[in-house]
Amino acid sequence: MKKLHAVIFFLSFSLLPFNSISKIEIETYGINNNIDNSLIIARITNNDIEVISPKIVFFYRDPEIKLKFKNIKHTRLLFNNNKIKFIINGEEQELLFTNGETTFNKKLSKENVISILTEGFSFSQKITFFPLWEMLLVIAIIIGLVSFWMVRIKKNQ
Repeated sequence: MKKLHAVIFFLSFSLLPFNSISKIEIETYGINNNIDNSLIIARITNNDIEVISPKIVFFYRDPEIKLKFKNIKHTRLLFNNNKIKFIINGEEQELLFTNGETTFNKKLSKENVISILTEGFSFSQKITFFPLWEMLLVIAIIIGLVSFWMVRIKKNQ
C-alpha cells in the first residue's frame, strides 16, 4: 500500500510540468474567444476618402471642406460609430460622418494651406483668397464705367 501511494504521488508530480507547458503553449498562440477574427479593420488610406474643397474663397468666409468616404461601409467607420479623429492644420478634431460624408469650416493660417491627416490618409492644398476690397473695387469700376458711358451718350444726343 505504501508503494502504491508512492507511485501515485510520483506520477502526479511527474505529470505536473507537462500540464503547465501545454497551458503556456495555448496562451502563446493567442487563442482568445473574445475576438471576432472574421472582421478585419482596415486603415484609412488616400484611396478611401475623397476631399472636396474650394480652390478660391472670398476673404470674409472660412472655406467649407467636404470629406466623403468612397465606401460608406468602411470598417473603420463601422468600428468607430461613424466618428473619426483627424489632424486638421495641426489640431486634432473628431468628425462625425453621416452616410459616409461630413463637412466642416476651418479658419486657415497665414500660408492659406489646408492639411488633413489620419492613419494612412494625408491631404494638403493651397487655397487662394480674394479680399473683399478687391471684389468691391471691381464692382465700383464697372458701375463707374457704365455711368461714364451713359453720360457720354446723353451729351452726344
